[in-house]
Amino acid sequence: MELCLPKGKPSAKQFHDAHRLCELNYNEPKWVVFCGLSGSGKSTSIQWLQNRYPDTDFLVIDEIRTVRELLNLLLLSSKRGRQNVLIASHVPTFFHRLIRPLFYPQVIVKTDSDQGQIEKWLTDRGIHFSPETVKNFKRRYGINYLDLGLVMKEFPGINFDDSWHRFEKQCKVKRTPE
Repeated sequence: MELCLPKGKPSAKQFHDAHRLCELNYNEPKWVVFCGLSGSGKSTSIQWLQNRYPDTDFLVIDEIRTVRELLNLLLLSSKRGRQNVLIASHVPTFFHRLIRPLFYPQVIVKTDSDQGQIEKWLTDRGIHFSPETVKNFKRRYGINYLDLGLVMKEFPGINFDDSWHRFEKQCKVKRTPE
């Protein structure tokens, strides 16, 4: 895993290339499919690639949500020719693997599976945590930066463990009948 700054635009914001996207050769056409939950970094990864490789002509397809939309890519593939395509998809990776042989090189990136991504996000912000608490968060929400940020903002604590326990406590509050 490596931290990479975009080549195209200088930026103070660093991107954690957990999926080694900068090791792929974009001089040869390929489809890169980012699969994951909302907030897991699909669109951020696509934006980072566009900034890092400004001279590469990427076709970006955002928000594939159904298998039907995924199958429509078959038509697109035959019409577009050989081109680099970046796809953000909510469809499970299983379905992408089924159609993989129909496309020229296809790389499937599961953005919501590596606990180290959450740990890196917390570490970069100076937030202490225990791996067990991160594991509990991941089990419930996957690798989801949107929800992670929400927990930290709405339930501030001295560390992630404290914020997570406050959040969990709030989720367990039950209304009593009036």
